[in-house]
Amino acid sequence: AVKNIFSLAKVFICFILIIIYFAVMEWLGFCVSAFLFFVAVTFVLGGKALTLRKGGLRVGIAFIFTAVLFILFNKLLVVQTPKGMFF
Repeated sequence: AVKNIFSLAKVFICFILIIIYFAVMEWLGFCVSAFLFFVAVTFVLGGKALTLRKGGLRVGIAFIFTAVLFILFNKLLVVQTPKGMFF
């Protein structure tokens, strides 16, 4: 039997997180809102056993992914992303 990887509740929570992400992007800016979104999604979709090391790793991966997206859009593709109140 095939195990259901994602529950419907997790899908719904991720959908709500996407809506919140788009709603706050202009206010917080791309970098901050993307980082917070990626952190939240990794914690929602991550496993149940969360340790300090795993949590730190998830935050680090979210930071690296946000930095890669920033470099890709702003530096390589020269696409203006929302600045927000911090930048």
